[in-house]
Amino acid sequence: MENLQSIRYSETDLAIFKAAVNKKLAKAERQLASLDAQLKEMTLNKGSQSDWVEDSSSSANLQLLDTMTNRLRKHVVDLKNALLRIHNKSYGICSLTGQLIDKNRLLAVPTTTKGVVAKTANNKRNLRQPFRSSMTKKKSPKIISRVVKKNESATTKLNKRDLPEGWEETDQLLKNVEKLDLRQELEE
Repeated sequence: MENLQSIRYSETDLAIFKAAVNKKLAKAERQLASLDAQLKEMTLNKGSQSDWVEDSSSSANLQLLDTMTNRLRKHVVDLKNALLRIHNKSYGICSLTGQLIDKNRLLAVPTTTKGVVAKTANNKRNLRQPFRSSMTKKKSPKIISRVVKKNESATTKLNKRDLPEGWEETDQLLKNVEKLDLRQELEE
């Protein structure tokens, strides 16, 4: 029982973290409401411009505003998840090592789920060896065609006796199909 208490923050620490997360959440939600209002206004006013230069500039601004809004929405979700972890008393525990994350890091970046050591070790490993799932094993390339060099004797004209039986009928069928294709193209 004592072991479980030593790997999590105390109730007073969690209360401090909750206050900090709530403060950042309120600020982020105000910013999100402001960005949503700007995005709605720009979308409604987009059709009133006549100059294509202004229109392209407006589209670029709209795209930037949309990107900022989406990032802020993700941040709000991350802050709400942090509040949920505080409620579950699992806030501040590194998801990779299981150790406590430094209090200063949690106050600076309340949405973090990894300690500095685990984060830097994870980043270094990712730089050295990119993530490769077991489903995407490196496969050797398959040969789908083969280049054959022709001998000079192979380029000579074939005699009819060298061809397999039934070649004349196949040749005639191919010629008929080509004629049908030409007729269909002319009709269209």
